[in-house]
This record gives sequence, C-alpha cells and structure tokens, in this order.
Amino acid sequence: MVDEFIFKLSKPEEYQQWYGFLKNRLKAKSLWKYCNPDTKEEPTETKSNAKEQVINQACYEIFNTLDPEIARLMTTFDDPRQLLADIKERFDQGSKTIYDAIDRLHNIKMAHSGEAEKACRKLEELHTILTQRGAVPEQFLIAILTDILPTSLLSLAAEIRGDDGISIKLAIEKVKDKARRINREYLHKRLAKPIEKPSTRRVNINNPPKQTKTKWILDSGATHHTVNNKDIIDHGTIQQTNQHISDASGNKQQIKGIGTVTTTINGMTIKFNDVRIVPEFKDCLLSSYQLEMEGYDPVITGTNGSIKIGNERINITE
Repeated sequence: MVDEFIFKLSKPEEYQQWYGFLKNRLKAKSLWKYCNPDTKEEPTETKSNAKEQVINQACYEIFNTLDPEIARLMTTFDDPRQLLADIKERFDQGSKTIYDAIDRLHNIKMAHSGEAEKACRKLEELHTILTQRGAVPEQFLIAILTDILPTSLLSLAAEIRGDDGISIKLAIEKVKDKARRINREYLHKRLAKPIEKPSTRRVNINNPPKQTKTKWILDSGATHHTVNNKDIIDHGTIQQTNQHISDASGNKQQIKGIGTVTTTINGMTIKFNDVRIVPEFKDCLLSSYQLEMEGYDPVITGTNGSIKIGNERINITE
C-alpha cells in the first residue's frame, strides 16, 4: 500500500517529505496496534519498527483520500498556515477540512477527563469527513482516540484496545460516558452544598438567556426559589397561600407566602419573582447537585462556569 502511495506522487523524495511532515503531526505513541491488530501486548524489541510501520500506513490511509495533486502541492509548504491558505484558495473546502481536523485533533493536550468530550467531538468530525471521501480503517481512528486519553481514562483505553471488534462510534460513546461520570463525581465532591444566598435566577427552558452576568447558579424554573426567611421578601409583595411543598426528606411543608426578592450582586440589582417562603425548611436553596438531578449539566470552576439546557449553554461569569 505504501508503494502504491509513493507511485501516486511524481517523485519518491516527495514521499519522504510527507513522512517527516506526518510524523511530526501524528506523534504516534501506541498506534503500532493498527499494524498489529492480533497482538494483545506491545512488543518491546520491535516497538520502534512497529511505530514506523504505523506512520507509513497512516500516510497512505489518510492522504490517499486527498486528490493526488493536492498531496503534491502540500509537500511544498513548510508553514501549515500558508499551506491551509493556499488549499482554501485553490481547492475545495472539503480537502482543507480533512487536514484541519487531523491537525486540531492532535493538538489537543488532554490533561483530565473534562477534555475527553472535546477530543471525541473532533474525532467524530474527522471520522465523518474521511468516510465521505473514502473508507478509513476504524482501528486507525480508535488507536488515535486511545492514544490521546488522559491518565484518568487509561484503564478504559486498555479496554478499548483489547476489543478487536469495537467500532469507533462505540469507543467514542464509552469515552464520553466514562468522562461524564468522572466529572459528575468531581462536581458532587466539590459543589454538592447549598448556595449561601437565595440568588438563583429562574430560566425559561424554551427561551434561555445566552449569558448572565452573575456568578450564582441558575435553577430549573420548575423548582422555583425557596427561602426560609420572610424578612428578605420585599414589603408589599407577600401573597398568602395554603399550598404545600415537599422538603428533601419528603415531608410536606406549608408555603407561608409568595413574593419578590431584590438583591444586589456585583453592583447589579436583580429581582427574583415567585419566591416561596417556607420557614420550616432548613436547606431550602438549590445546590449544583440538585441542579444536576433536574437534568442540568453544571460546569463550575471557581466563580465562572456554565450550565447546559438542551442544546443551549449559558455562561456564568463573575
């Protein structure tokens, strides 16, 4: 296959240029398994040779999907930015996208599981593009995926490598699921506690705001706002009610009133309508854990973060 690829290029030395070009970009670590699918463990003596085989194979498999003239053109550029600009100008957008997807995928520096989903999205993009332009062995893409996983997902990487029949789509789903579980456990340990002030903001799920300039977590809208101190309710807004609400233990507590809370956050005056007064509640404010139970995906780092509602993500900044 490699010989055929060399033949497609007008001069053998052009392939050598491709070899060095791709070697620097792929940074192959464990891609040797692509050339040795029946091997369960990495050989020690032939490790270096196996990697060389993989890089040769990768050259053929990836760039064989490009037009041969584009491939020849690409070997003449040392600066990738100039290369991409020229391709964009002279050839179709699809060819540029293939190169760009590969380059961006391998530039991801995965330090923790929070970056795993980002890598999966890039790999899915690459898989779609290459599938449209020509078949690419799934084991090659799986090898790329397992090679860039962070330390927290090494056991999963080994599991995926050991499953010869796994598809790239299933491998990606496994990585996403594991990364989400790790992130969820981290959030529970760090953030599963009530907010100190009743400063959540109701959100209309059908029309969520794109951005809110406050560091307080948003609530679900269906849960409303609940406080146990009627003194923070604005005068003249309290409405009497005979309704009840269940607390965290499942006990019903009477709502003593519904009103509006006005508070100042970072110099901004914010009003919260339909706040329920339930004096018997001990922990009556929403936590990030409760948000997650409502189907939200809170991602909080210090005073900054975001919450995902459907396909929308709302940024939270201090």
